[in-house]
Formats: sequence, structure tokens, C-alpha cells
Amino acid sequence: MYFRIVYSMKRKNRIRKAAHRFLGLPDDLDPHLVQITWVGRERMLIEQHRGIIGFETDEIRLLSEQGEVSIRGSEMKLIELSDSRAFLEGNLQTVSFGVES
Repeated sequence: MYFRIVYSMKRKNRIRKAAHRFLGLPDDLDPHLVQITWVGRERMLIEQHRGIIGFETDEIRLLSEQGEVSIRGSEMKLIELSDSRAFLEGNLQTVSFGVES
């Protein structure tokens, strides 16, 4: 049963991506891609995430449809958190992506 659900989700994602490409839409309009807006060195808006995996003052890890997003820095504060948006403030240094296998 689990295999069938995973397979159908992967198939649905392939169809969605193909339709998106066929219509010639920019990636910005894909509601399943995580979008990160980094303003200066101190603020960051992450949109279309799937939830928080972990949070500390030096690292926040978020889940996205593509895998894990890790933001590192120091004195980080979570200013806003909703179902699909997270707004961070602090001395932001790096963003890294872990691909879902």
C-alpha cells in the first residue's frame, strides 16, 4: 500500500511538472517549489515550505517538497511562521539544500 501511494505521488508530480513546462510558465509560479527571498544579510523570507524540522539560534531546518532546506547563521530569530511562510532575522550566512531521495 505504501509503495502504491508513493508511486502515485511521484507520477502526479511528473504530470504536474510536464504541464507546467508545456504551458511555458516560469518557475516562480510553481506553487510546489520553495521560494527564498534573502534581503541583505539580516532577513530572509521562505515561502511554500512544508514545516519546521528543527530550530536553534544558529540553524533552522525546513521541509520542502524537494527535500530539506537548512539556513545557518547566528542570533537567528523566527519572526513569522505560518503554514507556508517563515520569516527569519539574524546574522544569516548560508543556505543549503538536501534533495529528497
